[in-house]
Amino acid sequence: MIENSKTNIMEQTNVRFSKRKIVLITILSIALLFVISVFVYQILNSDKDSASAGKIIANPRSYIGKIAQMKQTIPVVKDGMISISFSELDKFNIVKFEINNSQGFSVPVMAYISSQGRIFEGVALCECTSNEFFLAGKTIVCKKCRTTYSMEDQKYLSGSKASGKYPPFNLNPELKDGMVVIDHSLILDWRMRTSK
Repeated sequence: MIENSKTNIMEQTNVRFSKRKIVLITILSIALLFVISVFVYQILNSDKDSASAGKIIANPRSYIGKIAQMKQTIPVVKDGMISISFSELDKFNIVKFEINNSQGFSVPVMAYISSQGRIFEGVALCECTSNEFFLAGKTIVCKKCRTTYSMEDQKYLSGSKASGKYPPFNLNPELKDGMVVIDHSLILDWRMRTSK
């Protein structure tokens, strides 16, 4: 009789322990799934925010069946930074300006908003010596030699192989207080590539 009651108590204890174990495993599994989801989300979205691709900070837009030509803009040079108006860039899609480097060479610069909403700002000098580009479809195109690059990451797609080796140089812009801003020293230190 005493042994039966001991056995019943042990069985009840084992059942309670098993239920607690199941609840604990369930809670841990949910927590683990949550951590994995957050980790996967960060990995998938880290590409959007990588410096080489530019951050998605503008509204997406389509250039399919359209050509967006460069518009002249006036930069503001102050406190070691070069700024252009985001609202003007947003309106025209692609803008250009020139700033002298420390040797007095006028460096052509372009900024554009990609179809995904990334802002690119970089040196706009093609190997063919043109400093005019336009946006079409999902590409950025040199107006003179028609060398074509991906709008999102400036990778060479077609056209002059010589020009394709030197895509527009990324100046890694940031958006601050309604202005697209780059470090002035990047332009001051920029040098035209010399032929070998």
